[in-house]
This record gives sequence, structure tokens and C-alpha cells, in this order.
Amino acid sequence: MRDSNLLHFVGEESGVSVSACLRLSYFHLPSHLKQCFTICSLFPKGHKIDKEQLIDLWIAHDMITLEPGVDYLDYIGHKCFNSLVQMSFLQVENELYGRATCSMHNLVHDLAQSILKNRISLDAPTDATDYTLSCRYFSLTEQTQNLPPKNLFQKACSVYVDNCDDAIFGALKNARHLRSMTIGTIGMKAIPIAVLQVKYMKYLAISRLQCEALTEAISDIWSLQALHVTFSNLLELPNSIGKLQKLRKLNLFGCGNLKCLPDSIGDCQMISSIDLCNCKKLRVLPESIGRIENLRVLRLGDTYIERLPSNITTLRNLECLDLDHCWMLVELPEGIINSEKLHGLKLKGCGILRCIPVGIGQLSQLQKLNLFVVGEGEKYAAIFELGNVGRNSEDLTVKGIEHVMEPDDAHKACLKHKANLQRLDLMWRTGVTCEDNTKLEQAVLDGLEPPPGIKLLRINGYSSRECARWMQNQVGGGVLVPTYFAVLRVMKLNNFPN
Repeated sequence: MRDSNLLHFVGEESGVSVSACLRLSYFHLPSHLKQCFTICSLFPKGHKIDKEQLIDLWIAHDMITLEPGVDYLDYIGHKCFNSLVQMSFLQVENELYGRATCSMHNLVHDLAQSILKNRISLDAPTDATDYTLSCRYFSLTEQTQNLPPKNLFQKACSVYVDNCDDAIFGALKNARHLRSMTIGTIGMKAIPIAVLQVKYMKYLAISRLQCEALTEAISDIWSLQALHVTFSNLLELPNSIGKLQKLRKLNLFGCGNLKCLPDSIGDCQMISSIDLCNCKKLRVLPESIGRIENLRVLRLGDTYIERLPSNITTLRNLECLDLDHCWMLVELPEGIINSEKLHGLKLKGCGILRCIPVGIGQLSQLQKLNLFVVGEGEKYAAIFELGNVGRNSEDLTVKGIEHVMEPDDAHKACLKHKANLQRLDLMWRTGVTCEDNTKLEQAVLDGLEPPPGIKLLRINGYSSRECARWMQNQVGGGVLVPTYFAVLRVMKLNNFPN
């Protein structure tokens, strides 16, 4: 079912016909996508599901496997996710705190739960029955009046818990088949001991944890592959975290009090992704992070990081480095040009970043770059290096343009050939005006012509008396928007002294 508008039908008859279409579409799915789809019904109706966590959940249950020529399960996970979106089984939602999310339409959610039938339970009964003892999935969102039976989870492979009291965790003692557990906004003061005793669990997600430190016993879950502790009061992680030799993902998003990671994090050689975004008090990373050879994604947005460890440039597999809104970031390590697989470098909002290291243009895989700071001197990247990077960027800010001395360098930045670019900021340093440089500035701006598909253009601090040629085409020398930029909707010219 590819027409998502079917999901907007109302009325009883329409609901029946849409459900029939959905069921037919489900039966045509490959077997692995059927599993990926049905496990989504663990989450309550209307719940915004974190995309990355969902993919980790699939991986924990072996629902996706590597394909020939692909060495990273997450690539397959993104492919599965996109397939379910294309078939309207999942709906992409707006990003939540910078992380991609999705949801399920109520009809789709009903379908998923109906397919699971008696393999999923939505409540915790006081007495164990053959039905509950055979359940593989539990989605528990209501308070339990009495203690659940001790063997409630003996066949369970995945449990979602929200708005429940701690008594429910007592039934985990016999949960030998449990592979994943998601604990919602309960506001626990500590991870229940029973959770830490589930030896074969591969996935653990907890939100709004009220304690300042995880217990050292977290390392007892020796099979843990994905650990998501978000929006919690953590100050630090225990040194024992280094014993989690199978850990692939560490997500501490929104732990605003977190100050550092332990040195032992470098012992987690399997980690491919670390998310520390919105950890407001984080100022430094341990040098040991340079030992994690499999690290592909490092997210540090909205932290107080001033400098990255110099040995971070030894991470040869690093693909994405997110430093958006790192207000205190002063510089990038010179060896960043050694990160040959880097395809995304996010620097938006790094207001005091002084420059980009020389040689950045050698990173031919760097497809997305949202900030380029032109430095003064040979040790900093010149603007022409921008021509070989950021080809798929949708947003780009170019600062320090006053340091461009050769108009030909501006042409070599090839902005007009960056077809995906939609929003462009061109910034000169304000308050520095030299009469002799006005012609140079015009020539430089001539070379920074945006692509035809630009939607938003801002120019700040430009001091020449005349606009660039591309701004005057077909309008008789005025500053009206040229018809060449057919989709341009916003154009802002600030601090034009002349």
C-alpha cells in the first residue's frame, strides 16, 4: 500500500477497506520486514519512536542481517526503515531534539498487534495463565494493582514498560529469553537490580532516570549491544562500562549533568556510535576515545566541548562528526584530514570557531558540511577547498570571507554547482571596511554565486558599493531578486555600510 492518503480516510466502511489493504500489503513483505514491522506495536499508539533506537531493537532481535558487500548492520537497518515508510507502515515525524522519529497510524498499529495475536500482552495479570506464559512481547503502560506472577516473563523476548510501578521488575528473574527492554518515563531513582541480572539482554533503553551514576553492575549484562539512557540526571558512567565488550551503541542524549566519560570507554572496541548531544556540562572527551577503531558516528552537539582530543584523527572509520551548536568550540584538530571516510561534519552554530584546518578539501567523501570558516594565513583552509566538499549540503554558512584575497579562489568554491544547497549565509566580519577592498569584495561575491535552487540567501557585512553580477542580471542594475533564482523566497542583506 503506497498511497499514504488511504490512512486519512474516516468512517467504519473505510476503516475496514483500509485494514484489508494494509493486511494484503503486509503479506507481500519479505519475512525480515514482517518481523521489523510487528515489533513496532510494542510502543503505544501515538508514541514517537526514535529511528536509531528502533534499528538497534531490530538488530538485537536478529531481524536484520548483513548483505553481500555491506559490513555495517545499521546500513541495512536504514534500508528496512525506508522500505516500511515507503509502504506507509511507518510515518516519518518531525525530528525530536535533533533525532529522527517515526510513528504508526492507529490502523497500522492495530494490524501489527492483530498479527501477533496471543504472542503480545498489554497487561500484567495477577495470575499466570497459559496465555501469558506463552507471550513473547509485553507492552505494559498501566499501574499493576497486585504483584505480577514471578514467571510472567519466562518466555518474553521483548518488554516495553511505562507508567508502571517497580513491582513489575520482580518478574524478570526468570526472563531467560529476554533480549530487549524499554523503560519509559517512570522516573526511577536507579536501575532495578532485576534488570541488571538479565544476562542475555542485548538492548536496554531507559528515559528520565533520576540517579547520578549507573551502578558498576551494569557490566553484568555482558551481552549488551545497545545502551540508551536519555534525558537523565547522570553525572558520570562507571569504569566498569569498559567490560561491555559487545556494546555497539551508547546513547546518553539529553543527560544535561554529564561531565565526562570514563577512560575505560576506550576498551569498548565494538562501539560504532556515541551520542552525547545536549549533554550541556560536557567539556572534554577522554583521550582513550581514539582507541575505538570501529567508531563511525560521534555526536557532540549542544555540549561545551572546547577542543577534541588530538588522537580522534586516528579514527579511520569515522563517518559522521556532529558538533552543531558547540558554542565553546575553538578549533578542529589539524589531523582531521586523515578521516578519509568522513562524510558528514556538522558545525552549525559554532560561533567562535576560528578556522577550518588546511587540507579539508582532500576529504573527497565529505558530502555534508554546514559551516566553513576562512582563516587568515597558510595554515588554515582557503575558500577554494570548499569546492571539493559539501556537495550534498542543504545548509551552508561561509564566514571570514574578508580573508579571501583572490577572486578566483571564490569561483573555485563552486557554490553554484552544489545542487542540493537550499540555504546559504555569506558573512564578512562587520565593522572592518577598507575603501581599497570594495572592488575585491565585489569580485569575491561574484565568485560566490549560489546554485539555481537556492531558497534562502543571507549576506552580512558586505561593504562594496555595488552588488555582484549575479544579483543584477536582467534587472537593469538594481538589487531586485533575479528571475534566475526561481525558488528564492527569502533574501536578507544585513550590515551593508556602503
